[in-house]
Order: sequence, then C-alpha cells, then structure tokens
Amino acid sequence: FSYFVNAAGDVVKTELYDRLIAIGIADLKRIPTRIGVATGQIKAKAVVAAAPGGFVNTLIMDSLLAGAVLAEIGSPISSADLEIA
Repeated sequence: FSYFVNAAGDVVKTELYDRLIAIGIADLKRIPTRIGVATGQIKAKAVVAAAPGGFVNTLIMDSLLAGAVLAEIGSPISSADLEIA
C-alpha cells in the first residue's frame, strides 16, 4: 500500500501521487482479504486512519501498538486487558 491517508481514512494526493506504482484503490478494495502488518506505538494514528478507509480488513500488530490503538480510539480496554497469543 503506497498511499497517504488522512485521519478520516481519505487518500491524500501529494506531489508523489502521480508517480506511485501501486494497485489502484478500487482494485485494492475488491480483494476479499486485505492484510496489514504494523508494529510500534508510533503507528497508532496511521492504523486508526486506515480502518475507515477500508484499506485493510485484517490487521496484525504487536501488543504495544494494540494498546496505543485502543488508547487512540478511546477504548475502555487497555493492552493489559488483552490476551496475547
């Protein structure tokens, strides 16, 4: 995935947009399983932004990022409440 998205999950067309070599957004969204992989607390805002855009529907992340995502969305659940597999 080579697009920039804002907090609402909308693609932001930067000066790089026309030079990207990537699958088109419409084609991407037709793929039944779209897996995202992310680690690190610093990526919480990006992970939260990708969700409403429908860019991924399965997400693999580490426990630190999971806790940061929960905090970002204001969840009453904390990473301490998670059962890590």
